Amino acid sequence: MNNFFTASEWEGMHEKYDIKKLKEMDYLVIDRLLNFEVFRDDDYKIKGKIMAEKTDIAKGDTNYYENHQAGEIVEYTNLTGSNSYGTVTYIIDQCLITARNSQYTNLGENPVEKLVIEFSASQVLKQYHGNKSNTEILIDWYINGPDISFPSSTERQFISTTKRKRSNIDPDYHLVNRQKQNSSSRDCAIVEYNGMKFIVFAVLKDIGPEWSHNIGVEYRREWGIPNETERKAIAEILSFAFGGQLLNVGSTEYDSDYNPLKEISVNPWGKNVVSRCKESKTSPVGFYYTDIAFKMEDILNHLVKKYLALRESLKLNSVLSRYWIAKDMPLGTNLPVLASGLEVLVDSWFKSSISKNKGIHIDKDTYWVMIEDELSSLSLKLDNYPFKEKILNKLKFAYNMGVNEKKEKFFEEINLPININDKKALRARNDMAHGSTIKSEKDIIKTLRSSRTYETLFERTILKILDYDGIYIDKSVKGWPARYMGDTPEEGC
Repeated sequence: MNNFFTASEWEGMHEKYDIKKLKEMDYLVIDRLLNFEVFRDDDYKIKGKIMAEKTDIAKGDTNYYENHQAGEIVEYTNLTGSNSYGTVTYIIDQCLITARNSQYTNLGENPVEKLVIEFSASQVLKQYHGNKSNTEILIDWYINGPDISFPSSTERQFISTTKRKRSNIDPDYHLVNRQKQNSSSRDCAIVEYNGMKFIVFAVLKDIGPEWSHNIGVEYRREWGIPNETERKAIAEILSFAFGGQLLNVGSTEYDSDYNPLKEISVNPWGKNVVSRCKESKTSPVGFYYTDIAFKMEDILNHLVKKYLALRESLKLNSVLSRYWIAKDMPLGTNLPVLASGLEVLVDSWFKSSISKNKGIHIDKDTYWVMIEDELSSLSLKLDNYPFKEKILNKLKFAYNMGVNEKKEKFFEEINLPININDKKALRARNDMAHGSTIKSEKDIIKTLRSSRTYETLFERTILKILDYDGIYIDKSVKGWPARYMGDTPEEGC
């Protein structure tokens, strides 16, 4: 039954686009379009193929490769097509020709060149022109979602009716067959923030790529449809809460009856998309525990509101982007990247209006007045030394805290207790950043422990910043127990 709902419950390119007309371009002039299709490959990236005939060989620059050298950066182009009637248009953005093959036939006075052109693209816009309604519903589509139970249910109903009428015999149609199918699944949650709402839901299992758990985020005009930047921010905090980075693959705009008006399909971010989607995920707030999943809406209401309020001032999007990059990196090399994310947060915190300390030992102006005489005296004594300015600058800016001092003060300001293993994990970052290597099984175990501890500390820090006081998952301890944010963390084992 699920394939009947595909149009309203997954992104536009759930099947390939067969495009009937192609707009002519200077570099691609054809006489007859044989086939034009756009599709997703095995990694869910957008690809396309054009098959065409060309009779005037001298017309148009179709030999793409003869005009570009190997290794040269070439410009992207756009392709525009439509269906047979022009009621649906397709705009394929940032196309890059990846292969071109020609076969010549009728090699007399009127030769025919059969072209096969393959390309990659970054985005496809499918626009419907018959429906003049305004956008009432917008859904963003994501792969790499979580395999969890949601607190609310969706009911679906499919009704099929077959009627028959024999001409000149039956005065009216007779009911021949009627089928009715119902289904219900616990697959959605409604999130409210700042007077607005949206629904996050699990896409039906046999819709979308089978190697991924797929997610939709539905906005309605009656609740307020946020702009693209805000929707991106919402996806960021949902990703963190669910334990896996949601990879956007498009969006669809509908009228009030879920008839599509515009469908946008995009490439998912990053490489190794399939393997990333297949990896198991652990929600930092324990959504994989059924009893906590029932509280999902309350938790998301809080996290979304706080994240949107602090995202810009604390650069939380940059912080979380490093978190996801680190999770994809090999053991050990992930620690410096995690550390860079934490350092971005610490620096942003002390530059924000939230911090009381600002990451300094003493006020700059007060300090400079205090050392003015000593600075002048030292400057004279160092006149003949080439390192004079370096020493003076160290003295001038000694009111600033160092990197490690800032971290300690930061954890103190946000009132996040850390234990000895947290401190060891923070120091382990330095070892990896300065060339330490993993040589033995003992090194692997030690580095894995540091990695899990640092990751847990990172997650606790984000949750603390967002004033979250519920359950978190402690990956630094065997069994990954659930703990409360107010608890003092145990030493890992």
